[in-house]
Amino acid sequence: IIVVEKTASSHDQYTKDWTSNRFLSGQDDKYTEIGKHIIYSQNAVETVVISKNITSMNPEAVMYCNNFKKVFFIGTAAELNSWSLKSDSQISGKTFYYYSETKPASGNAWHYDSIGTPVAW
Repeated sequence: IIVVEKTASSHDQYTKDWTSNRFLSGQDDKYTEIGKHIIYSQNAVETVVISKNITSMNPEAVMYCNNFKKVFFIGTAAELNSWSLKSDSQISGKTFYYYSETKPASGNAWHYDSIGTPVAW
């Protein structure tokens, strides 16, 4: 899993943790953009976690990630439904999940498991 957590406004604002296979970017909700090549040519990427505060994405933010299939959205189902970035061409064909601490009766949701890994319900 590669996690773009909360924010990323430029390629230089993330740190790589190859042991857990994650990118953890910024810890401040003031950022609203994912910058160029934040995830580039990383076939290990299957899931990206993105904050509801992210409202724009560089056209080259996520490139050549052939196994990237899921977007875990840090927000409610209602916020996900109205999220403007959902139609961005880089992520529009992916399966979207909203955050829920409890397993919902229906819909795609995700949560953090007991060791802090984001997983689908």
